[in-house]
Amino acid sequence: TLYYLARFEQGYNLWSTVLRTRETKMVATLNAGGAQMVWDKDQENIFLVASGRISKINPSSGSRDNITISGEMVTDVAAERGFVDEVIEPALRRGEVVICDRYYTSTMAYQGYGSGMDLDLLRRIGDWVTGGLQPERVVLLDISPQAGLERRAAGDADQLTRWEDETRFDLAFHARVRDGYLRMAAADPERWVVVDGGGSIEAVAAAIDRALEPLVGANAD
Repeated sequence: TLYYLARFEQGYNLWSTVLRTRETKMVATLNAGGAQMVWDKDQENIFLVASGRISKINPSSGSRDNITISGEMVTDVAAERGFVDEVIEPALRRGEVVICDRYYTSTMAYQGYGSGMDLDLLRRIGDWVTGGLQPERVVLLDISPQAGLERRAAGDADQLTRWEDETRFDLAFHARVRDGYLRMAAADPERWVVVDGGGSIEAVAAAIDRALEPLVGANAD
């Protein structure tokens, strides 16, 4: 049986077709403007992301369960995938160097390690959003959560994000986020470079230059 997302008249819904008999039916009504799906690792359940919600469907039993997210996850899957398809990948094909201030590892750190959302599910959603595209180098500016929050509090208040709202995200949360980043860096030392973010602007900039020079220099050649 083939399971797929298709749109007829209204939004996208989940359909199935029995290849032997060509019998086709709607499995789940979504009526979504955009949706993504992926099987779990055991090929037993389908995870769907549509209209800002995540649900799990078991095709054998027909059951459908909404996934409760313990942390905040504000992700427009279609828009983020579109950014990868329409901006990042074309630039790479032109031989340009693409630098992003954050990528899907930020979602892993904040929503996963920080807020406690299922890491395996986040990785699968990340694969949808990025199409499996991974950066050649990830530079992590590491600093203690306390020092980082103090720096942020002294900065421009108009640029504060929800993550700096101490009534919702305390020091322990930021410690978990930092631990998540360091875990990811330790698990992939070939791509990740950890830079001490507690130094001067000049020292940090020089460390970043050293981390990127092999890649940027090779691209320039």
